[in-house]
Order: sequence, then C-alpha cells, then structure tokens
Amino acid sequence: MYGPDKYSQYNSPYAGGGMGDGEEGIVDKLRYFFEDHGKKIIVVIILLIVGFFVWDFFIGSYRTVTLEIANTEGETIGGDLSITRVGENRPTYEGPPTTVSLRVGSYLADATSSGYRFQEDISFTVSEESQTESFALEKALVTEISQYSFPQQLYLGQTETATITLYNPGNSDETIDLVFEGDFEDLMDRGFSMTASPSNILVPSKESITITLNITVSENIELDDDDEGDSKNGLIRIKFTENNDAQQEISFLLLPQADIEVSPSDIEETIRAGADSASLDTIDIENNSSVSAENITITVELDPTAPPEAEAWFEFDTILIASLPAGSSKEVYVYISPPINPNTLIIAGQSHIVVRGGTWEYRIPLNITIEGVTTALIADLSPDEIDIGKQDNGDFEIRLGEVEIENDGDLPIQNIEVLNYNASCRGDWIIFDQPYIKTVLVPNESWLFTFQITAPPAATLDQFQTCQIKIRFDDPITGIEKIQDTTPGVMRITPTE
Repeated sequence: MYGPDKYSQYNSPYAGGGMGDGEEGIVDKLRYFFEDHGKKIIVVIILLIVGFFVWDFFIGSYRTVTLEIANTEGETIGGDLSITRVGENRPTYEGPPTTVSLRVGSYLADATSSGYRFQEDISFTVSEESQTESFALEKALVTEISQYSFPQQLYLGQTETATITLYNPGNSDETIDLVFEGDFEDLMDRGFSMTASPSNILVPSKESITITLNITVSENIELDDDDEGDSKNGLIRIKFTENNDAQQEISFLLLPQADIEVSPSDIEETIRAGADSASLDTIDIENNSSVSAENITITVELDPTAPPEAEAWFEFDTILIASLPAGSSKEVYVYISPPINPNTLIIAGQSHIVVRGGTWEYRIPLNITIEGVTTALIADLSPDEIDIGKQDNGDFEIRLGEVEIENDGDLPIQNIEVLNYNASCRGDWIIFDQPYIKTVLVPNESWLFTFQITAPPAATLDQFQTCQIKIRFDDPITGIEKIQDTTPGVMRITPTE
C-alpha cells in the first residue's frame, strides 16, 4: 500500500546487516592507521620514557641543599665537609660549607673544624625540594662535671646558692663556661636567674675547682600547682660540649612562698655576768604553709659595738630544723653564758636572733643587759690589841683571836687561806691550831677562823710585838691569786706580868 519515502535512499544502521558493518569500519581504520604509523608511535613512547629517566637522573631528582657546620650552641662556624652518597665510594662533595645540588637519597657526612672534634659518618637524607643540613661539632674540651650540690627545694622569692665541681683530666688548662637548659631555660624567661661565679672558668690541668651558682627565684613566677609546687628538671652543661660527663641533670621542687610565723617579737632580759647557760627565751616557729619548710636556721647577729666574742655566748638547743612539716611548729630554747666581768654590758642596737628559711627571714631584736659582777671579801681581825699575862710557871697565857671572813660579792670565792704573815710571829706569838684554808665561800656566806695568841718565854715584858694577819684567795674575775689585808690588818701583842 505504501511505497518508499524520500528517505529510503539512505542506509539506516538498523537496516539490513545492523551494527556489525559499522564497527568493522572503525576497527579497520584503526588497524590501517597503526599499520602505517605504529612503529613511529612506539619510538615516541620509548623516547618519552627514556627522556623522563634522563631528566630525573640529571635534573629532576636533584635538590638544593644548604650545608652548614655549627657548634653545639647553634652558632655557624667554618670548616670542611666531605659528603658521600650511601653506596658510592667517592665523595659527592668536598669543601667548605655551601649550597649544593644533591640527588634524593641517603648520605654520610664527615665534618671538621679547627678546635673542634672531628665527626664522621653523620647520616642525613635528601628528600625535600630544598633543605638545610647543619652538622654540630663539639669543642675539643675534656673538662667534666665531677660533683654538684643543688637544693632539692626552691621557694618563690628565694635567693640561694649551689655548687658545681669541675675536673680537668687533660694535660692543658681549659677555660670553660656553663649553660643552663631544660626547665632552667624555661624559668629564666619567667624571672628565674642562675649565674656562675666566675662566668669564664679556668680549670687547671689535672685539678678540680668548685664554682658557686647564685640562684634568684622571682616571687612572681606562676606555678601550675599553687599548693604542692611544681617538679622541675634542668640541665647544667659545659658550653660547646654535649657528652655525658660534661653535663648534669638537676631535679628540684619549685614551691610557693612559705607562710611562717615566728615569736616573740623581741627579747629583753637582764643577766648577771658569769651566769651559766641562763635561759633567755623560747622562740616559737610555726609553719602555716601547705608544704613543709626546709632547712630553717637559727643564728645570732650582734651590733658592731658588741664584743667580737659575744656571739659565742649564745646557745640554742636547735640551730637547724631540717624539715618543719606543714601545719606544725617547733620551739627553740635560747640560752646565754656571758663570762665573768666587772663591767656592765648592753647588747642591743642592731643585735638580733635571726630565724631564716631561704625565702623568708625573721629578725628578733635583742636588748640584753649583762650586769657586771664584783668581788668583795670582808676579813675582820680581832682583837687588834691584846695583853698576854705571864703565868706562875713562867709561861705566857694562851688567848684566842679570830678572823671573820664574809663573801660580800657576787661570785663564789675559792681557796681562801688565812696567812700568819710575819715569820717572827709564827709559832711563838700566833699559833694556828685548825685548817686555815676554805675551799669555797659562796656569796653572803661567812667563815670564822680562830687561832691562838701567846708570847714566847723569853719575851720582854711590856715590849709589844706586831703581827700581820692577811688572807689569800683566787680572784674569780681575773683567776689570779690575790692577797688582801684583814681589818685592821695588824695585831699588837704585849707581854705583861
């Protein structure tokens, strides 16, 4: 019924043979193309691959590397380098530090500089687009840290000292300096200072020297733990070295300021010279802090006008409190033993008992009067005149005399001896029939010494004899033997009928 339309002259892909005929045409065209140009394409691909590897080998795998030699403090120094790629026998670069192009990979470096220890086989890797490699050298120093003393606890606001002992085992003197790292370095940015005295240290060959470290801790440093304090770890190192013998790790506790109360506010007493360990007062030290207070010392500091030896007169039952726990207290008893002295002495002015605990210090003013002492020995002789009658048998009668000795001074008097002073009176006129030495006579005590009075048979009547009676004793102030007259000192003896 229908005839062909005007489009039937075109071949439809869906008519007759379907898709197979179209696909065969495309494949045939590609086959014909590769038959004509395939070898050229393969050559181009190979050339591209080879070109890439050539570019990568000669250009693309190289990186810009800046080579440096530095000391242990990060300061660049001159010297020479030898750079060898791992696996190769010949150095890639030899010469002073500079910027070079190195292929990506692993390398070994030898570094040398005058006055520094040679370092070899320092490994590094080239991988970045550009990089800097710095090779650290130690100075050729042999001095080491042999010993140290550092406080285990430091308080905010404290000024303290520590010590470092250095030993030089080498054959030449060495001048060294110390550096402080770790937590020391961090704290120094926050108000902590530690300096060596002296700073440039000469350590003689084969000798040791001890260096003082002056430590100051600012009271404004912020702590992580305001109650218990912060644990810190620092490092003290000999500058320009990094070996273990030339450095020392230090651990310590940084604590808040102590809350300490000390009483009394002052001490005022009157003491007699020669007193033996006279009690002055009791010092009460109370720790109101949340942490223990360490190494509390108790000392005395006297005004320049006080005798130089006066500090030795003071005694404390405790001079060091190693640790005073939080919330506890301690009593310290204070005594004084001033020597015997006839003059009154006043200890006052800038005289203090000092209680010190590192960050804190209490100064208790002293006003001590030390009364001078006297030596007063009274010796009364009686009678001062006496008649001795002659008896029927031709002998003269015996009568009694006495010396009353009283200690009217402040000190005990020892070794009191009554002296029959005149040789002409001994035995014939004055006879001692009892011990005439008193070992000790305390103040306000008396001793009555009696003796016999007579005359020798050949004595001329009415012609008197004078006899001196004296006393001898050890002066308690000077310690020197002293002879003193009695009162009146002379006895007049007259023989009579």
